[in-house]
Amino acid sequence: MPNEVNTSLSRRHTREPLAGGPQKATDSAICPPGAGRTKIGFVGLSAGAGATTLAFAAAEYLAARPEKPAVSLLEIDMRPDAPAGRPYDKIGIDRRFAGRNFIPFYILAAEGKPLQGAGNIDGGISWALRVPGVPAPAPGLVTLHRLLNNISGDIIVCDISAPGILGSARPPVGGYAAAGGYAAAGSYAAPAGYPAPASSPGGGLTAEAAGRAALLALLADLDHAICIFDPLPSRLLAAVPAAETCRAASASGVPTTFVFNKLNAGVNLREATRFTGVRDYIPFPAAPAEAVYGAEYACHSLAAEPGIKAALATLFG
Repeated sequence: MPNEVNTSLSRRHTREPLAGGPQKATDSAICPPGAGRTKIGFVGLSAGAGATTLAFAAAEYLAARPEKPAVSLLEIDMRPDAPAGRPYDKIGIDRRFAGRNFIPFYILAAEGKPLQGAGNIDGGISWALRVPGVPAPAPGLVTLHRLLNNISGDIIVCDISAPGILGSARPPVGGYAAAGGYAAAGSYAAPAGYPAPASSPGGGLTAEAAGRAALLALLADLDHAICIFDPLPSRLLAAVPAAETCRAASASGVPTTFVFNKLNAGVNLREATRFTGVRDYIPFPAAPAEAVYGAEYACHSLAAEPGIKAALATLFG
């Protein structure tokens, strides 16, 4: 899908005229191949963008397809802890797995143990989530790539916290290894008009550049990245670093789709698209509050909510 995104997102775009004609929603769709393994990332560009909600709904939607693919839901986050309220609690794993063991994939990956063939199956999905309250080292980039490439499934749906990665990655010794045929992050060549990663006075990557390099390496390992904006103005501003990184990944060849989530009558979509520079996007409506609360109390996703289901049908064809 072609994407036309500003080379640099900043506050000034809120006052610049629209370029390239009126904004429009895309009619393109992501169609997982009939055979093989597909890794699809739902990338939340700011806190509260709704990546977890949409990833859970997408996993249930895909698991219900007529061909019945094996679907895994993988949480990708580098933050040093997994507090209550994270995806594990959002979907009610304690209730879903009452009386059953829940395999701690993050710990197995960090310890270098085999991952294939193992699964936390419930509702037709294998859940690979961080477990709140279980002592474990902060997941590094190697652990996340091991999870992404070694857990079982025909379709791996990834819930990716871009701010968590940008804020938690640290400069590695010797640079990151190249992933998926793309340039190593330590020697990443920026697209035209895009700033090159910053270096520290000692010559290595700064923490900010290391975070961007880590996110780029993860995006390069996906078959498709779905980058999610919350159109609330304060969250659009917070999304700038992650959105710029997603644009760089797209320029490097990562198939990318942009989503405006939580659309409602109060959203000035023309202003939101003018700020981001995104012309091709898929709209997702704001689910009714009672549906959001009811789903979490019932430990379900929003895959059955009519507006979300229709948007998922557009996204996946």
